[in-house]
Amino acid sequence: MNRMRRLAVVVASAAMTVGGLAALPAAAQPTAAAAQPGAVRHASGPAGPVSNTFGRYKVIVQTGDETWAGTNATIKIKVYGFAATSPGYVNMDNDFDNFEPGVTDIFGPFTNWPDLGGVDFIGVDKFADGSDWQLDHVSIQDTLRNVQYECVVPTKADGYFPDGAATIWFDCP
Repeated sequence: MNRMRRLAVVVASAAMTVGGLAALPAAAQPTAAAAQPGAVRHASGPAGPVSNTFGRYKVIVQTGDETWAGTNATIKIKVYGFAATSPGYVNMDNDFDNFEPGVTDIFGPFTNWPDLGGVDFIGVDKFADGSDWQLDHVSIQDTLRNVQYECVVPTKADGYFPDGAATIWFDCP
């Protein structure tokens, strides 16, 4: 498989209805107070059975620390393993005001994911329902194997998601 280092697809907000695609409704308003930079927040993912064929994964997302770096956009992540993938693009959302400047958000554990057999790369999908966003890094934790995969965002420019919709892929060596 020819792995892509970085590929971005940018679609302007207005183009979200072209070709039968409809814009998603705005994300629900957060119920928690705004987070302080440097905060780490934990959230629960969907519950499901755990067996020898299911791993228990957490997704850790660090937003850049620039004052403009945060977003209220919908963020979804798909994890591509060597043996399987996460079930589609998984919405990274909870009761917190996620993706604020300098804040680390932790999502999961996702116990309904199959055993990925290690993590190869991820796709990060930012929807057009919020402002631009600066991703600093993403980590995927396999809590059953006690392994953490660091998904490389080589430069600040590589982690920049413009206003509008964008999908960027990152390697997780």
